[in-house]
Amino acid sequence: LVWGACTHPFHLHCIVKWTGTQNRAHCPLCRRDWQIQTETQ
Repeated sequence: LVWGACTHPFHLHCIVKWTGTQNRAHCPLCRRDWQIQTETQ
């Protein structure tokens, strides 16, 4: 899982797919610019 700066968690493959289909990378839930804050191993 990865957490964005907005604190919403997503599976890495899901958020990569989502941001790849958008004009700009943003959280699908709150629309804040997407930046990875934390990642699980």
